[in-house]
Amino acid sequence: MTITLSPDVESFVTTQVDAGTYSNADAVLRDAIAALAARQEHDRKLADLRANIAMSDADIEAGRFSTRTAHELLAGIRARKAS
Repeated sequence: MTITLSPDVESFVTTQVDAGTYSNADAVLRDAIAALAARQEHDRKLADLRANIAMSDADIEAGRFSTRTAHELLAGIRARKAS
């Protein structure tokens, strides 16, 4: 694959290699692509989290929630299992 870089991106890559931060241009681009993939994964997880929060807010608004503690909920589950 051949990739054409803009002059400013090419200059940045060259600067990174010349500074010794990376051994070659391929290493700079690999790291940049890995960072992009990580950002996209982070953005996906953040979108999922926001969707879950919105669903939870809707449940609260509709009155679908409990004021019982986790201990109380577990005790109720254990009591039902014991019956």
